[in-house]
Amino acid sequence: MKRHSTLLLRAALLLPALAAPLAAQAPDELREQDLRAHIGFLAHDEMEGRASGEHGGHLSGLYVESHFRRLGLEPLPGQTSLRLPFQIGDLTAYNVVGILRGTDPALADQYLAIGGHLDHAGIGGPGAMGAPGEVHNGADDNASGTSGVLELAEWYSVHRPRHSLILMGFSAEERGLLGSQHLVEQKIVPVDKIRAMINLDMIGRSNGYLFIGGIGTAAEFHDLLDPIFQAVKDVRLELDDRGEAPSDNTSFYHGGVPAQFFFTHIHDDYHLPG
Repeated sequence: MKRHSTLLLRAALLLPALAAPLAAQAPDELREQDLRAHIGFLAHDEMEGRASGEHGGHLSGLYVESHFRRLGLEPLPGQTSLRLPFQIGDLTAYNVVGILRGTDPALADQYLAIGGHLDHAGIGGPGAMGAPGEVHNGADDNASGTSGVLELAEWYSVHRPRHSLILMGFSAEERGLLGSQHLVEQKIVPVDKIRAMINLDMIGRSNGYLFIGGIGTAAEFHDLLDPIFQAVKDVRLELDDRGEAPSDNTSFYHGGVPAQFFFTHIHDDYHLPG
């Protein structure tokens, strides 16, 4: 109880500040220190590995929700909250989803979507490897991808695109993509109006390498992106056309949405307390 009380106290101090209106001095660039700050909070020991439906998992959702609210994101059509519940047996887990309105009224009901999963393996929970009873912090899997979603949300709040954006934090990815499946299969997100989806999962340890999957899931992707890929000189890219991967882009691909997967690959600490 002492550990929970300490974390709740910190959260009580932090979350109202995050929920304040977007300040005029919002960063005009993607900043490493912001990414590190998000990862540091989400991967802290007191988050207890962010298991879906558990204390740390709920707190990670509150953290993302507060950041989204601060940036002015709105609930999905038909929803009144950014935190959207679903059941995992007797547990309640929450996806966090908001809309950042674009600048072109003619594209108001056509969306681009960016997401990453919030959860990890908890204290020896589903998918955990290594000694039982240890916190699996999940700094790379997937505090890194969540931090990417948060930082892109902040950047796009200043540099509004023509299309509206749907920003998403998924729960229960580690239990079998359950959070993203719920959003797609129950049509909580407007699947038929999402032009493309980008999924960020384990993007924190590249060593100069980046995998991008799903390039073949839309006819336009190669024409749009190949010139960009060819111009990249400082990152070793591995590109794949396939839409399926062991991550949440698969839920959207199966739902008929062109979906890409950004990933810097498995490493020796994967699903271990390290």
